[in-house]
Amino acid sequence: MPISRWVIAEAKVYHCMFLRIKNRQGLTLIESVVAMALLGIVVSSAISLTSFYVSNVSKKSRLLATATAIETAILDHSQDLERIRPLAPNLMRGQRPAEFSVNSKDGFLLASLGAPVHLTEEGKSCFGTANCPIETSIDIKCFPSTAYPDCRLAYSIFVRGSEQGKIQLQRIGTAKLPFTDQDYTVLLPYDIFSQSLENDCSDQANSYVMTGFNNNTGQVYCASTPTLGCPTNQIPVGIIFVPSALGGGRFEMKCVDTRRALCPTNYVLSRFSPQTLDSRVAAQTPQCVFVGKSKEVAPGSITASPPLAPTRVCQENYRATMPLCSVVWQDTPVTCGKCQCNCQTTCANADPSSCTTSCDTCGGEGTLLPNHGECSPAVSEDTIAASVSSAEQPSCRCGGKPSAVATSITVYGISCELTVPEVLPGVVQ
Repeated sequence: MPISRWVIAEAKVYHCMFLRIKNRQGLTLIESVVAMALLGIVVSSAISLTSFYVSNVSKKSRLLATATAIETAILDHSQDLERIRPLAPNLMRGQRPAEFSVNSKDGFLLASLGAPVHLTEEGKSCFGTANCPIETSIDIKCFPSTAYPDCRLAYSIFVRGSEQGKIQLQRIGTAKLPFTDQDYTVLLPYDIFSQSLENDCSDQANSYVMTGFNNNTGQVYCASTPTLGCPTNQIPVGIIFVPSALGGGRFEMKCVDTRRALCPTNYVLSRFSPQTLDSRVAAQTPQCVFVGKSKEVAPGSITASPPLAPTRVCQENYRATMPLCSVVWQDTPVTCGKCQCNCQTTCANADPSSCTTSCDTCGGEGTLLPNHGECSPAVSEDTIAASVSSAEQPSCRCGGKPSAVATSITVYGISCELTVPEVLPGVVQ
C-alpha cells in the first residue's frame, strides 16, 4: 500500500478513537497501547519519507557537482603546457597521441583517450557500470592544413541516476556520441611553447617577452611577439612558435583556407556552425531565413472615386490578400404626390367628341429612399481594385424614382502574404 493511503487509513483509525473518547470520556488500557504504537509507526514513516526526498535531492547535487569538477579537470589538463609539451613533436606533425589521460589530484583516472571511463558518485574509478553513475569520453583529432596541423580535443561527461533517485540523464560537453568534426572545440596549445634561453629574453633582431619559468633549472622561456594577420581568404586557427638557429625564435599565425556561406537573394544567414568555415572540417548546410515577415500589413487605406483602378500594394515576393471596402453615397430621395387613378371614359354617341373621361384622385405614396449597391474588392497578385454595383431603385406609381450616387470608395484591411519559403538552405563554397 502506498504511504499516503496507509497514512489516511491510520487517520481514520484515530478518528474512530476520538469519537469513542468523546462519547465515553476515555479509552481502555488496550486501546491506549494500540494508539501509541500506531502513532510511532506514523512518525517513523514520515521521517523515512522526508529522508528519501532529501537523499534524492542531495544525490543529484553531488552528481552534478562531481561532473562539473571533472569537466574543469579535463579543460585544465588540455591547456597545461607542461603536460602538452612532451606530445608537441607528434602533434605538430598531425599525429594523434597514442595515450592521453586526465587524473584527479588524488590520482584517480577521470578520462582516458580511446575508451570510456566509469566513475563513482564521488569521481573515483570503478569497474563495469554497476554503481557507476558517471561516464567520461575524450578524443583528440588533428586537422591537416597546408602549413601546420591543428589538433583539438572533444569531451563528453554523461551523468545518469539510479532508478530510485529519478535523476534525469544529463550530458556535459558533447551532446551525443560518437564525436563529429564539430565536437572538437578545445584547441590544444602544443604549438605555443617557447625556446629556452639562459636567463635572457633579449635579441637584437627580435623583440622577446618572457612567457614562463622552469623551477628546476632556473631557465626562463622566451618568445617573440607574433606576426598578425592571415592572407586573403584564410582564417587564423592558432599560433606556432618557429625556433631560430641563432636562439630564440618567432611566433607565426597558423592560417587555413576558409569557406564562404552564401544565401539566396533577400535571405540572411540564421543558423550556421562557425567551424564549417574551416576548409578542413566537414561542411554543414547553413540555414537562411527571409529578411521580411510572413505577413505584412500595408500601411493605411486607399480612398478614390469609384471604381478603384488596379493599384499595387505589395512588394516583391508578396501577394495581396482580399481586403474590405466601403462606399460614401450621395442620396436623392423622392416624395410621391397625388395622381389620378381608376379613370373611366363614357360616350353619348359614336362621335368621339361626345366622350368624357372621369378619374378618381389617388393618395400620395410618401417618400421613397434609394437602395445602395455593393462594394466589391478584387485581388490580382500584388494589386487590388474595387468597384460599386448599382441597385434597382423603387419608383412612384405616378412615375419618378430616387437615385444613389457613389461619391467615394475606401479599401482597407490590406495585407500581403509571403509567396516564397521563409527558410531555405544556404550554400558553402
